Amino acid sequence: MERIAPREDRRKEPRVLVRKHGKLFCEHFSSMIDCEIGNESESGMHILLNLASAEPLPSQVCLLDRNTGQLVDAHVIWHEGSKAGVHFTGQRTDVDRLPGADIRRLSIIAARRQ
Repeated sequence: MERIAPREDRRKEPRVLVRKHGKLFCEHFSSMIDCEIGNESESGMHILLNLASAEPLPSQVCLLDRNTGQLVDAHVIWHEGSKAGVHFTGQRTDVDRLPGADIRRLSIIAARRQ
């Protein structure tokens, strides 16, 4: 993985350039947006959203890293067009460790959006 050059910004950890598929869940899993994770650190990610419109994102979201199968709660720090930056507000959780009802809900949402 390629390290991103340090910049004069407020990041506390270096970001690592990645190209991974993800899903952004909004409104307590009532809506979902496909996304690509562009870079990540221990505390956040830069994501590219597959949006048809430039609707604002809610401040609190849940992000699924489809490559690792991990889900994490996050706060949207910035959002501009199809790009956004999120800061993790919870611990990453393996989807297979979620209660059965949560896994079923995620499966239904994912199937409905394909």
